[in-house]
Amino acid sequence: LSEVAKPHLVAMATCTSVVRHAAVGVRRAQPFAQRRCAKARPCRLVRCLAAEAPQPENGEASSVPVPLPLGPRPQVRECLSAIKKAAEDGRKLQLVQLLLPITGATELDDWPGGIAQQLQVAGPFVQEIVQQLSGQAPDTTIIDRTDAVACVSAKGVLAFVFPTPETLKTIREAQAGNEDGLIIMFNPQWQGGQVVSDFGFGRAREEAEAFVNQFERTFYLQQSRVSGQVVQTLRSYPSEWQIHAVLSDAQNEYIGSNPNKPTYKETEQFVNEWKRETGQERDLLGKLTSEWTWLRKNSQ
Repeated sequence: LSEVAKPHLVAMATCTSVVRHAAVGVRRAQPFAQRRCAKARPCRLVRCLAAEAPQPENGEASSVPVPLPLGPRPQVRECLSAIKKAAEDGRKLQLVQLLLPITGATELDDWPGGIAQQLQVAGPFVQEIVQQLSGQAPDTTIIDRTDAVACVSAKGVLAFVFPTPETLKTIREAQAGNEDGLIIMFNPQWQGGQVVSDFGFGRAREEAEAFVNQFERTFYLQQSRVSGQVVQTLRSYPSEWQIHAVLSDAQNEYIGSNPNKPTYKETEQFVNEWKRETGQERDLLGKLTSEWTWLRKNSQ
């Protein structure tokens, strides 16, 4: 697959742009309710939003926790599984957010690299997914060299990598000619919930948002730091949105779920409750006290 992508991805080496991450609308946090989850570790008390929380945006979501995929290969397998399940349920328009390996990081900076560099990472992943879905080697076409937008296509499947608002017209036209096929947008470069929308304003904005809202977010994996804790948010169709605390490269802990994409405030609530239950707050205080004592001793 990498050989298929190479001619197109090498051509992107001089492209420069700023990465914009996809986001969806947010909801107000709901009261917490305690429950035990049969799939969680024994005797582990987890948190979920109360039963009166809003229903999932599309269809019935499963509250059974999905193991966090550790590394690129497990992530591709889980993403492929989610896409297939959604397609079987009639979801032909899908939105996917992959957690891409960092390619431009240094010891002092975890910058993920420019958009062209990220395409070199994402391209082979998307090609593998498309080939598994279609059963044939895909073709890769560069739609916009400046913003590194690519289309990976095979029989019955069109996958757009890093689509932008400016390339939505191309995707609309592709949908019109592929009504029975599967169309997937990977890692869009627009943001939602802004005062000034990436889709412009007026009628153009309404039409763009209406089109994008037809796409079901079937797989999502992103990492962030909340209340000092590294967490990963996962949605793998048909599961609920899940939050996992990352303890090390090989260890994580499921700490809660939500029928819809958790807001920052909701994620913070999950993390703080988990810290109190597991004693993480005391552990952190102990580490800070120990470090302060060591600094004082060695500065004298």
